[in-house]
Amino acid sequence: MTAQLQRSEAEVDLIRTFADIQPFVMPGKQSGLIAEHINYVDDYVINNAALQLNGQFELLGYTQQIVVTASHTDANRNNDYLAAPEVEGIVMLDDYSAKRIDTSKRPAFSKSTDDGLFDTTETGLAIATRFQLTDELFTIAGIKFNQYEQHIMRSARRQDVSFDENTPTHYSGVLYSISENITLYSSCTDIYRPHSEKFDINNKPLDSETANNIELGFKSPWLNDNLYFTGTYFETKKKDVPQMFLIINSDRKFAYRQIDGAQTTGYEFETRAHLTNSWQISAGYSKFEIESSDGTEINTELPRTLLNMHSTYDWKDFTIGVGLQWQDDKTYNAITPQDASMSNWTGTKFEENRLTTLDLFAHYNLTEHAKIGLNIKNATDKTYVAGFDQTTKRMAEPRNYSF
Repeated sequence: MTAQLQRSEAEVDLIRTFADIQPFVMPGKQSGLIAEHINYVDDYVINNAALQLNGQFELLGYTQQIVVTASHTDANRNNDYLAAPEVEGIVMLDDYSAKRIDTSKRPAFSKSTDDGLFDTTETGLAIATRFQLTDELFTIAGIKFNQYEQHIMRSARRQDVSFDENTPTHYSGVLYSISENITLYSSCTDIYRPHSEKFDINNKPLDSETANNIELGFKSPWLNDNLYFTGTYFETKKKDVPQMFLIINSDRKFAYRQIDGAQTTGYEFETRAHLTNSWQISAGYSKFEIESSDGTEINTELPRTLLNMHSTYDWKDFTIGVGLQWQDDKTYNAITPQDASMSNWTGTKFEENRLTTLDLFAHYNLTEHAKIGLNIKNATDKTYVAGFDQTTKRMAEPRNYSF
């Protein structure tokens, strides 16, 4: 039996300088971004308790396992958003260095533009079993009972809403060893994700997302685990999937809509190899599609194809490494209100082309317990959009160093 009690507290006072997306489609305006400052002030208190019981018993000539876990979490969050006047001028889209923004002094922030209170309680009881049926065949199964409660108050949106949901989830799986070097597996898992902090265009909180995920795959170690292959095919059927879209020329910068009957299909492969005692390489490839019930692609802000390769080499007390990441195109959807009543909308898209990034690092072992190192992220200084984060078109970090 194991027990855990944990309490976490945090205070965050963060100033962000960002470029607002509103001018993207303003008729007659110069294409660009308006720089703004915002001050996020957040207080977190999280209390967590967990109790786990592990048991074993003999059945069918093998030792079987059962695990029972009970957990309870209380999370309280208070936040406040303070705005400052816009920085005069427009930052050009094709040249972010065209206008320097002074961040050496703290801006004169105005009164709160929005504040919120989030009280969340989660209680769970999980039962998991692992049975060995033969020397080659294993099964796992489990069920978890989830109790999710949340109370949200937001002043700017005039919200005072509460949620209380009780949703059980199940999972099961089978592993079969064909040989010493090949194991096949399959699994079926229920997924439950609350989205009560996300809101639709009418300022209504979203329903929780539910899904059923099926996986088929293999694991294959060779040469005393110096060469390792894995492959997985997955298919997920989802209900009430949230899809974010940007709102341009409006006080509401973004909102969500929910897709019923969405389906994700894809596959992924990974390999790891020790070419020598000093040289290691790994590579991974994944590809997937997400479509609504009518076959329309959704969540296009997620790149559909990903490829990564990493390699490290040890020489005496030195280690050097390189990481290469490639991703396919992605598209962000946005809508624009056409009149003051916000009753008519038109759509537009922002696209980010496929890209490749490179990371480098080097470490030196001073002693058995201490080392120094240099890490270089985005070594080629690639400029690209990392994503849209609520009100901002978020650019990826330029080349940066850490020691």
